[in-house]
Amino acid sequence: MIIKNERNLFTWKVYTNYAETEKVREVNDGMGHIYPVTTVYIRGEGESREYHPVEFPGLYIEFQRIHNKESVWGFIRKFGLPLDPKEVILEEILFCAKNIRECLRLYDALKNNLPLQGIELEELLDKDSKNVHEKLKRFNKEKVLAMGMEKWAQIVSEAFKVAGRHRTLEQGRKALMEHINKRLEGVRPVLFCSEEGFAFGQTCNTLLQFIYLQVFDHITNRRKFEQCQVCGSWFIPTKNIKNGMKFCPPLPWEKKSRCANLFYVREYRDRHRKNNGV
Repeated sequence: MIIKNERNLFTWKVYTNYAETEKVREVNDGMGHIYPVTTVYIRGEGESREYHPVEFPGLYIEFQRIHNKESVWGFIRKFGLPLDPKEVILEEILFCAKNIRECLRLYDALKNNLPLQGIELEELLDKDSKNVHEKLKRFNKEKVLAMGMEKWAQIVSEAFKVAGRHRTLEQGRKALMEHINKRLEGVRPVLFCSEEGFAFGQTCNTLLQFIYLQVFDHITNRRKFEQCQVCGSWFIPTKNIKNGMKFCPPLPWEKKSRCANLFYVREYRDRHRKNNGV
């Protein structure tokens, strides 16, 4: 349902500086063993400014592009830390960005009736683990020790491959719903008042929740989306162009987006090579 005059009132903080620190924390391996691990934290420092993430319709596109430490820094300097405005673990940011990518991959596979093999959304991996556990229950401790750990590791690895190949569309739909619904729990309706009177609004607890709200809009078609001809990402158009926008929208401080610049640079080089017979 699209609500007229709907407004997202969510604001988020970006700090003037961010610092990287290392801390030692205790981790439980799930088998009763606790051991120290050195963890990298990113912390906001100095003054901060607030902004409205709703002004960035391609925010989820920027976030899903995070794939290493350098791209993490590039994102947070523009938009802030995704889980807490003040301090976040570096690995958590990388993990969350991967989940967004896998969400979009899973949705694309479901929409186009494609195999779900290779998609690494954590809910799908959990379902694979349960299937593998069920199939390998017949191997007791004595059997495993008798065959040796190398052989056992091969059996487990093959079982996971089989589970991945036999994922069903129904499993994929449930995994996608579970994943997104869980992460939208902090999104809530609010009442706000404008010159036109009282109206419906929304707000979130974290920037990551707002990013998932954009993914939700994409999947449910609550907003009109276009697909970028360069990177293939889907985005909410920011301009009313007759034939639709061809590339990801630029950020407010950009004249053209990275995708648009990349397209025109390639086009120029191709034309230059053609004219010069290269």
